[in-house]
Amino acid sequence: MEYILENGLKLSRDVSGEWRIAGASQSFYLKGAEDFWRVVSLLEIPYKKARSILGDEFAYPSVILAGLDSKSEYWIGLALSWVGQGGFYADRAVVIKLRELIEADQLSQADRGSVKSFISKDVI
Repeated sequence: MEYILENGLKLSRDVSGEWRIAGASQSFYLKGAEDFWRVVSLLEIPYKKARSILGDEFAYPSVILAGLDSKSEYWIGLALSWVGQGGFYADRAVVIKLRELIEADQLSQADRGSVKSFISKDVI
């Protein structure tokens, strides 16, 4: 399976099952949290479409965390959209990050409303 990101990089799984992105001259494995910033553009497609392309084994919460860590209202909003679409409420790291963001006042008013609505539904 292979997916071409908007920036022309190819996201694929190698024979050992490791996820990596590759360009014309470089290749990177997606192992640590910081590596997933390289594929944050996945947030621009609906979660269900991403899942239909990449399957169940991809580290979707890591992409969400990259968006939430970005300090960009755009990426944070898209990451929150994936939280809503994908039910990542049970992912401990995502829940911790959402609580940190709301306590630190790092969210826009609209994004804060989204997180508060997740919380009010006893989802996180």
